Amino acid sequence: MTRAYRTWDKKLFTKWFGKSTPLSNANVRIRFKKAMDMLYERNKVWELMCCKKSTGACKTCGKKTLAYVSYFKRGSTGTLKYSNTHIRLCPLSFDRTYKEVKIGMTMFHELVHMSSGVGDKGYSKR
Repeated sequence: MTRAYRTWDKKLFTKWFGKSTPLSNANVRIRFKKAMDMLYERNKVWELMCCKKSTGACKTCGKKTLAYVSYFKRGSTGTLKYSNTHIRLCPLSFDRTYKEVKIGMTMFHELVHMSSGVGDKGYSKR
């Protein structure tokens, strides 16, 4: 991840995010860096919850869900978004091949949500 940030392949960036404004592209890089810093920080401000079953705090683990960060909104218009500090790894995460790599990338993905408040737009290119 450090190499990906350091070299920042603009061709791959455009492939996945499309063409945009320089400000928007810079914001994506800032979000990437913030999540990367959170992943490697010594005194973490987040916690990992390993969910062996989809019950209790892990009840929203679906059959296709690897992990998630929950959030809530406040404000009269619901515009203030707050992320919780727990990354919940769902049971599916532990049944994957190459799970060490996939869990690490999944945790990074969830840290992007936690650190920047961005949502998912889809998981496949068409």
